[in-house]
Amino acid sequence: MSTVTPLRGRDDDLRRVQDVVAAARAGLPVVLVVEGEAGMGKTALLDAALADAVPSEPEVLRLRAQERGTASPFRLFAEAAGTPPPTAPPRGQASSDDGGSLRAEAIAARLEHEGRPSLVVVEDLHWADPGSLLVIERLLLAPDARPPGLIVTTRPAPRRAEVERTLAELAGRGDVVRLAPLTEESALQVLADVTGWPAHPDWPALAARAGGHPFYLVELGRALTASPEAGHRAAGSLHRVVLDRLSRLSGPAREALGLAAVLGPDLYLDDLRRLTRLSPLALDRIARELLDAGVVRVDGPRLTFAHALLHEAVYEDVPEPLRWAHHRELARSMEADGAPPELIAPHVMRGARPGDRAAVDLLVAAARRAMAASSAAALPLWQRAVELIGPEHEIHWEAQAGLVACLVGSGRVEDAERQCLDVLRDAPVDVRPELVGRLVQSRIFQGRWAAARDTLADVVRAAPPGPRARVARAQLALAALQAGDLDDAAGLASAVLLDAAAAGDPVTEVRARAVLAQVLAERGNPTAADREAGQALAAAEVARSAEAWEAQPHSVRVLTLADLDRMDEAIDLAAAGRRLFETLGSEVGQVRIGAAAAYAALGAGRWDGAVPAFEDYRRIAVRRGITPFGFTRSFRATLALAQDGPAAAREWLEDDVVPEPYRDHQWALAHAGLAAAAGDPAAGLDRLHTHWRAVTTSGRLLGQRLIGTTLAHLAAEADESAMVQEVAAALAHQADREPAIASLRAVADVVAALAERDVERMHAAAHALSATPRRYEAARVWSSTAVWSARLGDRDAAREAAHEALSRWLALDARWAAQDLRSTLRREGVVIGSRGGRRRSGTGWAALSPAEERVARLVADGWSNPRIAEHLVLSRRTVETHVARVLAKLGVGSRTDVLTPDHGESAEHQ
Repeated sequence: MSTVTPLRGRDDDLRRVQDVVAAARAGLPVVLVVEGEAGMGKTALLDAALADAVPSEPEVLRLRAQERGTASPFRLFAEAAGTPPPTAPPRGQASSDDGGSLRAEAIAARLEHEGRPSLVVVEDLHWADPGSLLVIERLLLAPDARPPGLIVTTRPAPRRAEVERTLAELAGRGDVVRLAPLTEESALQVLADVTGWPAHPDWPALAARAGGHPFYLVELGRALTASPEAGHRAAGSLHRVVLDRLSRLSGPAREALGLAAVLGPDLYLDDLRRLTRLSPLALDRIARELLDAGVVRVDGPRLTFAHALLHEAVYEDVPEPLRWAHHRELARSMEADGAPPELIAPHVMRGARPGDRAAVDLLVAAARRAMAASSAAALPLWQRAVELIGPEHEIHWEAQAGLVACLVGSGRVEDAERQCLDVLRDAPVDVRPELVGRLVQSRIFQGRWAAARDTLADVVRAAPPGPRARVARAQLALAALQAGDLDDAAGLASAVLLDAAAAGDPVTEVRARAVLAQVLAERGNPTAADREAGQALAAAEVARSAEAWEAQPHSVRVLTLADLDRMDEAIDLAAAGRRLFETLGSEVGQVRIGAAAAYAALGAGRWDGAVPAFEDYRRIAVRRGITPFGFTRSFRATLALAQDGPAAAREWLEDDVVPEPYRDHQWALAHAGLAAAAGDPAAGLDRLHTHWRAVTTSGRLLGQRLIGTTLAHLAAEADESAMVQEVAAALAHQADREPAIASLRAVADVVAALAERDVERMHAAAHALSATPRRYEAARVWSSTAVWSARLGDRDAAREAAHEALSRWLALDARWAAQDLRSTLRREGVVIGSRGGRRRSGTGWAALSPAEERVARLVADGWSNPRIAEHLVLSRRTVETHVARVLAKLGVGSRTDVLTPDHGESAEHQ
């Protein structure tokens, strides 16, 4: 539909969009989201803002997502990048090497290096498929890319979860223009523009019926132009405003238009020919009539309705039984032509009736393929299949199991539990193990695993051998692990692993190996645990399915790498896992990988970015009813204590928030630290020693490693020398078993020195720990070394250790920990001067905080903001803030002007 009126009432909005277009063409990576209901003029606004930019292709790349494209990976960008959308993989395989990330990066690179757009415009982002959303992320955030400007348009609702996440990221990086309905004055101006008449007294009442929507106002104006009576009549129904104009089309054109509406807002003539059965010449005449009437327009290789509301009016005007029949006919025709199931599925979902076995078969085929890429994408397909077919059909139970799996995978754990309980009443014996396994999963994520474990054990005992029984036994092994029964978990997982290997079942192999890796880690065998976790990850790469990734091989490997002091590898793998689960739409996976990333970030002292990341994962857990793991809250409490003191930490450690199975080693440690900081070290000692006895009895030696240092220091303060000796012996035994882990040997030496009251050995062990990546633990050990040096009468050694500790606490921005150390030493008669914390000047490198200095050195080495964010585990917004402050304090106008004081010291070694 051609533009017949200027943009009335949109002057401010147009100016904001024009400013972004100008900035993008100047090479700035600006971002703008334009949000508005259908009919509010989003496209017209872009047309006006881009009026002088369109001829300068390829500077501007303008794309539009299609309603039918949400199940087609990368559909939005593949054509623009000169590559076809990928065909769906066979069942059990993922669509790319890491859930789509590599293909997204390839498409983004091709657009960047060959198309070189300065501005990418994406309309109707709410329809974009997950792969295309990932391309948008790569265009903006890839470390080596020159990010283009980006403008997206979207309706406010409804929007899928992955679209909401993308929009939140974009809004955080740029601006949002929300188009409101036009005022009465602007609405009357639109009517006057369209009709060419002066305002009429009846117009305000007519304009009010359009609700300030520019599209309806234009259509109403056209109806008034044809006949004032027709305009008044049409205003009784806004859809009639549209349909009244279409009544002037020829009969064949109106009939073809109704069929075209079934195809969707975007249509290809070949599809339309399938439905109309018209000759090419007749269809050509009809297409030209529709184009001349402004009902459709040309959009690349296809025709599209001139407006979404126009399509909606025509579609709803087709009687519902006819719509069903048209959708069924189109689905059958597409299937006969070999179209992929994900393109046929939308028509099957609309056109199939209960009992249509052929339709269900097609939906199940599409759902199986979609599950390899995204639980969220497969969910509506399984739901519709369940609705269409009864329990007398064998495929009904596969559909029920698929539906439950997608509910769990997409984070809807409460819905999954309800669905399981409902289905289990009638499920046959061979299906029950898989359903009960999903029930256990959903309850584990709600912190209600105990009863589920008993139920699952009964089902496993009664289940006949087969793939579903393997899945159930793997889930039972996980439940035993959660209960702390390491022997049972290891025995079950080992048996499942042998069974899976014999059956060639890589998905269940991943589940079994992930459990075994966690058992080995808990038993204090991190090297063997990491080897098992690596094999689990390799098996998941072979399986290439959402079900394999669901077993969390990424998260388990992140934990084992961190236990081996391989922090950089752990953090990089956590970032890759996060991208994968975002692509899969698995919010459960995002919560789990977030907890693992926090574990590595805490040990490495990379707190700046870990806090906002933790908040993101916590919001997902709250929204989806997923019980927070004890570590995630105790991690936040540990940071709050170090930075802001006991009051800030206390709110994260309320016992009623985290059920008993989720109160892990870090939970006990955080409580003990809080008690000691609040002036009750005896309570902290009691709590930590109780946990020590529990983990020692159960053979969970990882707990000894994590809490041993703190327990030893609290015991030494209480003059419990036997307890200190016990801890020293346990840690020395672990260090002897794992000689390659430098931090483990250093911690064992620290506790041994404490038991012997040997200040010199304590300092040597603290120096050794400082050479490892465990920055947080090094700061704690230096603090303890300073205090004990003072108590043992070596004030010079105390001051040396205190300066080391303070420099590390300040680098972590741990203000309260630094102040607490000064206060404790003052009580011991040791006053610390200013060497531990420099007074910053207002400008230059001396003015930078430790966090700002780390960022500045990476900027000087030419690193991009996204790369810095990932390397330091910071949010992108935090990096942008640091960079802005660095530029201001150094007095330079561009990041290319940032030079380190020594002009070349590598940031890799800072």
